[in-house]
Amino acid sequence: MVVFRRIILNKLAVIGVLMAVSAPVLAFSTPLWSNATTDTLSTTDFDTGTLLFPAQAASQISIVGSGIGYTHDHTQGGNPTVEVLRNGVWTLVFTGPVSNGIDTLLSSFPVPLANFPSGQISGVRLAHPPVQIGNAYHSIDPTMTFSLTGGVAAVAATIPTLSEYAVLALILGVMLAGLLAIRRRRTPR
Repeated sequence: MVVFRRIILNKLAVIGVLMAVSAPVLAFSTPLWSNATTDTLSTTDFDTGTLLFPAQAASQISIVGSGIGYTHDHTQGGNPTVEVLRNGVWTLVFTGPVSNGIDTLLSSFPVPLANFPSGQISGVRLAHPPVQIGNAYHSIDPTMTFSLTGGVAAVAATIPTLSEYAVLALILGVMLAGLLAIRRRRTPR
């Protein structure tokens, strides 16, 4: 019976550690948009803006806190685009509709903005091709960020982090192991 309890105790500890280590990575928020470089030297009104940051594993992106920021094509027929710097290559992940001069709020873009193949993301670029419009993006909140999520399983170099559920499972496993150990001490031999 003592051997059986030790086996169960060891298995519970291993399961708890595996659950904690295999938990999904928490969302990463990029630096503030005020750190971006643009074609106008203004981070609030521009045609093309690029934000670079340390690489993070991701397969999904969302805009966070765009405020009253909007885009329009000045009736020149351009589409707002979002690209991510994925594994060192700029990859188009979202194209908005042609606005025909009508303001399109960034807050009206879908959430998540895009899903894409998992990879190391180290930059986000807002643009409005095919032509330079003359400030296609307006009133962009300097505190706007992008939320990057997902992508852990496909990126082996990523160090997993603990999620709330994994921590809870680990705590419960340790508590159960402790209860079994206390019970074993109280049981007469």
